[in-house]
Amino acid sequence: GQQLSGVAMVLELTFQRAQVHPVHDAKRLEEGKDLNDALLDFFVKLGQVLIPEGGGTPPVAFLGSHFYDVLRKGGVRDGREGHKNVANWARRRLGKEGLFGDAVGAWAVPVNEVLWNNSYEGRQPTQEKHWWLALLLNPRAVGRRSQGEDEDISLLCLDSFVRAETRFEPPIRANKNGGISNAYKAEAYGLAREGFNVRVMFRAEGDGSSGTLADPKKARLKAGGREFSCWDTDLRANQLGGSGRAGRLEGALSFRLDR
Repeated sequence: GQQLSGVAMVLELTFQRAQVHPVHDAKRLEEGKDLNDALLDFFVKLGQVLIPEGGGTPPVAFLGSHFYDVLRKGGVRDGREGHKNVANWARRRLGKEGLFGDAVGAWAVPVNEVLWNNSYEGRQPTQEKHWWLALLLNPRAVGRRSQGEDEDISLLCLDSFVRAETRFEPPIRANKNGGISNAYKAEAYGLAREGFNVRVMFRAEGDGSSGTLADPKKARLKAGGREFSCWDTDLRANQLGGSGRAGRLEGALSFRLDR
């Protein structure tokens, strides 16, 4: 720190080579802000010292916010090539047996992923960053298997950002005005969710006997007692039809659940 008018100013906090700036980094702890690699490394390393009992190497080896990027550096083709990128660092950090030592019960690998495919209100796709955690349980079994022992290795991916895709078999179908006629019909055959973004895959047809098909941009999604407007469409068939003219729509409707 420095002295300014008799007041000590802390310019940087350092713990086990993890450095945090008390102004710029601390702002990322505010509500609605995203953590950066400096905060992640600092608090995990601090917790690994304060929480465990007995000292020694923590049973869960936190491998740092840059480990995954270094592991893949140089366009490696597989894990064996990637291990060469991190082997020396791991031996310095964890001991001569490195990542596969008996003292290491699990790896904790934070992954900073760039989400390229979010596009809001017609703007250009954003490049939002998102952290998730990979936990590899019992990595030491790799060496034991080479000695004829049979032990399981498990990989867990801990991610708060919901990603799921569902196909409806059979599709969810409806006819115009709830009628039994198939002259105007619509069906939803899939749903994909990525965080608060939802895409509903659908198709609709009308024979023209009752005018045009409904505008897909006016679609509404009801969920959790709330109603959400469609903010984007991606249509590979976009013929609304008209009086005496058949119409057909097919594609995806996008909704945001945070609005």
